[in-house]
This record gives sequence, C-alpha cells and structure tokens, in this order.
Amino acid sequence: MGFTAAGGALSLAAHGGSVGADQTADRIAAEASVDGVRAASVVAAFVPVQPERAPLDASVDAPVTGLLKSVGLAEERAAEAEAQRSAYERCVSRGSTFGGVQGVVAAAGNELRCRFDVDEVSGVAGRANASDHPDGLALDLMVDRVTGEDLAEYALANRDRLGIEYVIYRQRIDSGDGWERMEDRGGATANHMDHVHISFEDR
Repeated sequence: MGFTAAGGALSLAAHGGSVGADQTADRIAAEASVDGVRAASVVAAFVPVQPERAPLDASVDAPVTGLLKSVGLAEERAAEAEAQRSAYERCVSRGSTFGGVQGVVAAAGNELRCRFDVDEVSGVAGRANASDHPDGLALDLMVDRVTGEDLAEYALANRDRLGIEYVIYRQRIDSGDGWERMEDRGGATANHMDHVHISFEDR
C-alpha cells in the first residue's frame, strides 16, 4: 500500500483501486492523531513526576530555633559562671592577712572580699573604744549601699560557717537574732554607713 500525490489530490493504490482525496485526508488525519497520542504517551513515560511540596510551616521551625537559642544561652551562662569561679579562685589565692588578723578571720575576709569585689578591707587596727580590731577578730569592708546590704546578709546567712559573732551596718547590729538599731555615734563612718563591720568569735 502506498500514498501518491498528483494534481493536488491524494490517491491510494491498493489492489488496483483508488479512493478520493477527501477519504485519504481523513485517514491520514486519523492515523496522525493516533500516532500523536502514542508519541505523547511515550514522552510522558520518560518525564519524571515532581512531587508536590507542602509550604514550609513556620510553627514547626520555631520550636527548633527556640531550642537552639536556649542551648546557646545556657552555654553562655555556663561560660560566664566558669569565668567568675576562676576569677574568684584567683582572688582568694592572692589572699590578704588584713594586717595580721587571726586565720579564721583572714579566710572569711578573703571570701567576702573576692565574692563581693571589695577593694578596701581593714583588719588589725587600734581603737580608742572597746573593739575586736586590736585582737585581729574584726574586719571593716568599705562598700556602697547595695553591695553592703548583700554582703551583710550573706555574712549573716553563713554566720556559723564563717565563725561570725555579729555584723554592724548602717547603724544597726545583728548577732543572729535580727537587726537592732544602734545609738548615733555622730558620723557616717562611726555609724557604719559606709562600711560593714564584722566581728568574729575567738576560736
């Protein structure tokens, strides 16, 4: 079977017969349509199907991001705590005797000085009135008010461990039973407004 084109008309020569141009055109169109479908099917078989992707959900990423931030913050705080501990240990290792106070007093004084970053501490000193300073059983730690309040409370909270007998600060005295008001001695330093006085037991 074969197709020929003559005089603008297509004819089919088969078994000595012929068909008209319109019938030939219809058949070619039909076969072309079928072949086109087959060709499209073959091409489609080789084209990979792309899976549909769901849009990113910010609510899913948020907990992960929050966890990473929390871990990072915890690591920073741990590093800061370690740095503070190291600085404290170095400070204590370079301890002072505060003019020759007794050993238990020097140990407590260095702990308080380093923990609260106190630059000026007085130990053994002469006094005109009754005092524990000449015997090396007292310390005066020069502080601002906020530091003084914190230091005094810390000293009282650790009173037994540090061997503290009493604490005086801002014209008040605490021997372990709570703060009591003291008489006015006339000046800021005399009234312990600018420093914490700590007296220790004679052990």
